[in-house]
Amino acid sequence: MNFFEVKVKYERPGEEGRQQKVVETYLVDTLTFANAEERVTEEIKPFLQGEMEVVNIKKIRVADVVDAEDADRWYKSKIDIVTFDEEHVKEKHTANLMLVKGSDLADALQRLVKELAGWQTETTILNIAETPIMDLLRNE
Repeated sequence: MNFFEVKVKYERPGEEGRQQKVVETYLVDTLTFANAEERVTEEIKPFLQGEMEVVNIKKIRVADVVDAEDADRWYKSKIDIVTFDEEHVKEKHTANLMLVKGSDLADALQRLVKELAGWQTETTILNIAETPIMDLLRNE
């Protein structure tokens, strides 16, 4: 999986029909920076009124994504995965980033714990925090 975090600035109709400038962040699962930009442009085109500007795009390393259709907020969690290095006869700790969708922090944490329970390795949740990500976009 290749994930890109794309931040865009554009104008769209706001409350009372007035134009409103917004900056939104999208997570895109695709192969290249160009594909990520194209996918976000395609997604917001129906809401676009005027110019759109990609203000930031970066590749991020994500170990896993826990998506949920019944939730609307994305949370970023740093987890520690413990494996045993038999050659050196010691534990190896690897920090990884996971993204979890939840309706609130408690819901996201519950979904993350449930997901990690199915893993065959020992894991520890180091932190979890809400992100500005609006949506996860996958290239079809």
